[in-house]
Amino acid sequence: DLQFGSQESIMSWLDRL
Repeated sequence: DLQFGSQESIMSWLDRL
C-alpha cells in the first residue's frame, strides 16, 4: 500500500481527497 503507482494506492489516495 505504501508504493505509489499501484491501483490500490490510488484508491487510498483518492479516499484522502
